[in-house]
Amino acid sequence: MTPASASTTPTAAVAERLRRLLLSVQDRQARTAADRELARRLRAAVEGARLEVYGLSFYVHEGSIAVYGLIRTEALRERVLTLVAEQPGARRIHDHLHLPPA
Repeated sequence: MTPASASTTPTAAVAERLRRLLLSVQDRQARTAADRELARRLRAAVEGARLEVYGLSFYVHEGSIAVYGLIRTEALRERVLTLVAEQPGARRIHDHLHLPPA
């Protein structure tokens, strides 16, 4: 092994690790941007439907949506969950909606 080839091998390995790390970060950022956009569309859909919901929140991670909030009726719960399910990019829905105590 010559001194030149010994020095390029570790450099190539470091460069490959950096390349993989950069691709991983770029992939994570793309998913995060898509999740933010999906959450924005969800809020707009609920506002546009003028539903009477209180403290409605959406947490989105890789298309999986957790929905939190206080609703008045089961019919309203179904309407909110239908709006969520209709959004492009929605992969799974976790229902954390609550009815007020009677």
